[in-house]
Amino acid sequence: MFGLIGHLTSLEHAQSVARELGYPEYADQGLDFWCSAPPQIVDTITVTSATGQQIQGRYVESCFLPEMLATRRIKAATRKIINAMAHAQKHG
Repeated sequence: MFGLIGHLTSLEHAQSVARELGYPEYADQGLDFWCSAPPQIVDTITVTSATGQQIQGRYVESCFLPEMLATRRIKAATRKIINAMAHAQKHG
């Protein structure tokens, strides 16, 4: 089992993805909300190696936004990555 941790590219991207995934209440939120949003498992992945072995994994959205770095929210940004890794391990 493995975890692939993804990050959103901007606040606008986060809001768009939230709408696509069926979370309209998240889509209308600003940066403060996204700083506290928990990581989410959004997909299951199967990878086949060159030898034919298949490995299952999870795609974990960290809810990290680059704007967190620009607005002096370094601790929140760091916490996002650590929480996403822990979430992947817990559910992997």
